[in-house]
Amino acid sequence: MTEAQNFEPSREFATGAFTLDEISDYLDAGCQPRNEKLEADPEAAHALAQLRRLRGITGQLASQEEQPLQQDGWWQKIVDGISAEVAAGREIPIPAKNPSVELAITEGAVKALIRDAADTVTSCIVTKIVFSDSVTVIGDPVTVTLYVSATKETVTSGTAIATAAEELRDAAWQALQTHTVLNIAAIDIKITDVEGGL
Repeated sequence: MTEAQNFEPSREFATGAFTLDEISDYLDAGCQPRNEKLEADPEAAHALAQLRRLRGITGQLASQEEQPLQQDGWWQKIVDGISAEVAAGREIPIPAKNPSVELAITEGAVKALIRDAADTVTSCIVTKIVFSDSVTVIGDPVTVTLYVSATKETVTSGTAIATAAEELRDAAWQALQTHTVLNIAAIDIKITDVEGGL
Protein backbone atom coordinates (compact mmCIF):
# COMPACT_ATOMS: atom_id res chain seq x y z
CA MET A 1 0.00 0.00 0.00
CA THR A 2 1.42 3.39 -0.96
CA GLU A 3 1.61 6.42 1.28
CA ALA A 4 -1.12 8.00 -0.85
CA GLN A 5 -3.42 5.11 -0.04
CA ASN A 6 -2.79 5.64 3.69
CA PHE A 7 -3.95 9.24 3.50
CA GLU A 8 -6.95 9.83 5.75
CA PRO A 9 -9.04 12.88 4.76
CA SER A 10 -11.22 14.49 7.41
CA ARG A 11 -13.43 16.97 5.60
CA GLU A 12 -17.16 16.65 6.32
CA PHE A 13 -19.89 16.78 3.71
CA ALA A 14 -22.26 19.71 3.78
CA THR A 15 -25.11 17.33 4.64
CA GLY A 16 -23.22 16.03 7.66
CA ALA A 17 -24.38 12.50 6.76
CA PHE A 18 -20.92 11.02 6.22
CA THR A 19 -17.34 12.21 6.48
CA LEU A 20 -14.60 11.29 4.04
CA ASP A 21 -12.97 9.47 6.96
CA GLU A 22 -16.02 7.22 7.24
CA ILE A 23 -16.15 6.57 3.51
CA SER A 24 -12.40 5.91 3.37
CA ASP A 25 -12.65 3.46 6.29
CA TYR A 26 -15.58 1.74 4.61
CA LEU A 27 -13.53 1.34 1.44
CA ASP A 28 -10.56 0.04 3.48
CA ALA A 29 -12.85 -2.65 4.89
CA GLY A 30 -13.78 -3.78 1.39
CA CYS A 31 -17.25 -2.22 1.80
CA GLN A 32 -18.13 -5.01 4.24
CA PRO A 33 -20.44 -5.25 6.00
CA ARG A 34 -22.46 -3.34 3.44
CA ASN A 35 -23.61 0.08 4.68
CA GLU A 36 -26.98 0.53 2.99
CA LYS A 37 -27.35 4.16 4.13
CA LEU A 38 -23.97 5.12 2.72
CA GLU A 39 -24.51 3.22 -0.53
CA ALA A 40 -27.92 4.89 -0.99
CA ASP A 41 -26.63 8.40 -0.31
CA PRO A 42 -25.87 9.96 -3.75
CA GLU A 43 -23.08 12.21 -2.46
CA ALA A 44 -21.43 9.48 -0.42
CA ALA A 45 -21.76 6.90 -3.21
CA HIS A 46 -20.19 9.34 -5.66
CA ALA A 47 -17.29 10.06 -3.31
CA LEU A 48 -16.85 6.31 -2.72
CA ALA A 49 -16.61 5.69 -6.46
CA GLN A 50 -14.04 8.46 -6.86
CA LEU A 51 -11.90 7.20 -3.97
CA ARG A 52 -12.09 3.63 -5.34
CA ARG A 53 -10.91 4.84 -8.75
CA LEU A 54 -8.10 6.95 -7.26
CA ARG A 55 -6.83 4.05 -5.20
CA GLY A 56 -6.82 1.86 -8.27
CA ILE A 57 -4.79 4.46 -10.13
CA THR A 58 -2.24 4.88 -7.33
CA GLY A 59 -1.88 1.11 -7.20
CA GLN A 60 -1.16 1.00 -10.92
CA LEU A 61 1.37 3.80 -10.58
CA ALA A 62 3.08 2.07 -7.67
CA SER A 63 3.45 -1.15 -9.69
CA GLN A 64 5.22 0.83 -12.43
CA GLU A 65 7.69 2.52 -10.06
CA GLU A 66 10.93 1.06 -8.66
CA GLN A 67 10.59 3.30 -5.59
CA PRO A 68 7.47 3.90 -3.46
CA LEU A 69 5.37 6.79 -4.69
CA GLN A 70 5.73 10.08 -2.82
CA GLN A 71 2.50 11.74 -3.89
CA ASP A 72 0.63 12.72 -0.74
CA GLY A 73 0.20 16.26 -2.09
CA TRP A 74 -1.23 15.01 -5.38
CA TRP A 75 -3.63 12.63 -3.60
CA GLN A 76 -4.71 15.24 -1.07
CA LYS A 77 -5.41 17.80 -3.80
CA ILE A 78 -7.81 15.43 -5.54
CA VAL A 79 -9.48 14.33 -2.31
CA ASP A 80 -9.90 17.98 -1.30
CA GLY A 81 -11.56 18.59 -4.67
CA ILE A 82 -13.98 15.74 -4.12
CA SER A 83 -14.70 16.95 -0.59
CA ALA A 84 -15.49 20.46 -1.80
CA GLU A 85 -17.67 19.32 -4.69
CA VAL A 86 -19.94 16.95 -2.80
CA ALA A 87 -21.25 20.03 -0.99
CA ALA A 88 -24.48 21.31 -2.50
CA GLY A 89 -23.00 24.66 -3.52
CA ARG A 90 -25.05 27.22 -5.40
CA GLU A 91 -28.51 26.54 -6.75
CA ILE A 92 -28.72 26.47 -10.54
CA PRO A 93 -32.23 27.53 -11.62
CA ILE A 94 -34.22 25.45 -14.09
CA PRO A 95 -36.92 27.04 -16.28
CA ALA A 96 -40.46 26.09 -15.24
CA LYS A 97 -43.66 26.32 -17.29
CA ASN A 98 -45.55 27.49 -14.23
CA PRO A 99 -44.16 30.89 -13.13
CA SER A 100 -45.20 30.18 -9.56
CA VAL A 101 -42.92 27.15 -9.41
CA GLU A 102 -39.20 27.47 -8.72
CA LEU A 103 -37.00 24.61 -9.86
CA ALA A 104 -33.28 24.23 -9.31
CA ILE A 105 -30.43 21.72 -9.30
CA THR A 106 -27.44 22.06 -7.03
CA GLU A 107 -24.00 22.93 -8.32
CA GLY A 108 -22.65 19.85 -6.57
CA ALA A 109 -25.04 17.58 -8.45
CA VAL A 110 -23.94 18.98 -11.83
CA LYS A 111 -20.27 18.61 -10.87
CA ALA A 112 -20.93 14.98 -9.93
CA LEU A 113 -22.54 14.51 -13.34
CA ILE A 114 -19.40 15.88 -15.04
CA ARG A 115 -17.11 13.71 -12.91
CA ASP A 116 -19.10 10.61 -13.78
CA ALA A 117 -18.78 11.45 -17.49
CA ALA A 118 -15.07 12.19 -17.04
CA ASP A 119 -14.56 8.72 -15.57
CA THR A 120 -15.03 7.32 -19.07
CA VAL A 121 -11.80 9.09 -20.10
CA THR A 122 -9.07 7.02 -18.45
CA SER A 123 -6.18 9.16 -19.69
CA CYS A 124 -6.78 11.94 -17.15
CA ILE A 125 -8.42 12.80 -13.83
CA VAL A 126 -10.51 15.89 -13.13
CA THR A 127 -9.15 17.50 -9.97
CA LYS A 128 -11.42 20.56 -9.86
CA ILE A 129 -14.51 21.92 -11.63
CA VAL A 130 -15.39 25.61 -11.75
CA PHE A 131 -18.53 27.23 -13.22
CA SER A 132 -18.68 30.87 -14.21
CA ASP A 133 -20.93 33.06 -12.02
CA SER A 134 -23.48 33.19 -14.83
CA VAL A 135 -24.53 29.63 -13.90
CA THR A 136 -27.09 31.11 -11.47
CA VAL A 137 -28.90 33.06 -14.20
CA ILE A 138 -31.27 31.16 -16.49
CA GLY A 139 -30.14 31.29 -20.11
CA ASP A 140 -26.87 33.13 -19.55
CA PRO A 141 -23.81 31.64 -21.31
CA VAL A 142 -21.85 29.45 -18.89
CA THR A 143 -18.16 28.60 -19.03
CA VAL A 144 -17.04 25.40 -17.34
CA THR A 145 -13.38 25.02 -16.45
CA LEU A 146 -11.99 21.55 -15.76
CA TYR A 147 -8.65 21.33 -13.99
CA VAL A 148 -7.03 18.05 -14.94
CA SER A 149 -4.21 15.76 -13.87
CA ALA A 150 -2.91 13.78 -16.84
CA THR A 151 -1.48 10.28 -16.70
CA LYS A 152 2.21 9.76 -17.36
CA GLU A 153 1.35 7.69 -20.41
CA THR A 154 -0.64 10.57 -21.86
CA VAL A 155 2.16 13.09 -21.41
CA THR A 156 4.98 10.87 -22.63
CA SER A 157 3.05 9.97 -25.78
CA GLY A 158 3.39 13.56 -27.05
CA THR A 159 0.31 14.53 -29.05
CA ALA A 160 -1.99 12.30 -26.99
CA ILE A 161 -2.48 14.99 -24.36
CA ALA A 162 -4.48 17.10 -26.84
CA THR A 163 -6.56 14.05 -27.73
CA ALA A 164 -7.23 13.34 -24.06
CA ALA A 165 -8.38 16.93 -23.52
CA GLU A 166 -10.77 16.71 -26.46
CA GLU A 167 -12.18 13.39 -25.26
CA LEU A 168 -12.76 14.89 -21.82
CA ARG A 169 -14.39 18.00 -23.27
CA ASP A 170 -16.68 15.89 -25.45
CA ALA A 171 -17.71 13.67 -22.53
CA ALA A 172 -18.51 16.68 -20.31
CA TRP A 173 -20.35 18.45 -23.13
CA GLN A 174 -22.51 15.42 -23.89
CA ALA A 175 -23.42 14.94 -20.23
CA LEU A 176 -24.35 18.60 -19.77
CA GLN A 177 -26.38 18.74 -22.97
CA THR A 178 -28.23 15.52 -22.11
CA HIS A 179 -28.99 16.14 -18.45
CA THR A 180 -29.12 19.93 -17.95
CA VAL A 181 -30.57 23.00 -19.64
CA LEU A 182 -27.44 25.08 -19.14
CA ASN A 183 -26.36 27.33 -22.00
CA ILE A 184 -22.77 26.08 -22.23
CA ALA A 185 -20.61 28.62 -24.03
CA ALA A 186 -17.29 26.84 -23.48
CA ILE A 187 -15.63 23.99 -21.65
CA ASP A 188 -12.03 24.91 -20.88
CA ILE A 189 -9.54 22.16 -20.06
CA LYS A 190 -6.48 23.07 -17.98
CA ILE A 191 -3.84 20.38 -17.55
CA THR A 192 -2.26 21.29 -14.22
CA ASP A 193 -0.03 18.31 -13.44
CA VAL A 194 0.77 14.66 -13.97
CA GLU A 195 -0.19 11.71 -11.75
CA GLY A 196 2.56 11.23 -9.21
CA GLY A 197 4.88 13.69 -10.99
CA LEU A 198 7.23 13.02 -13.86
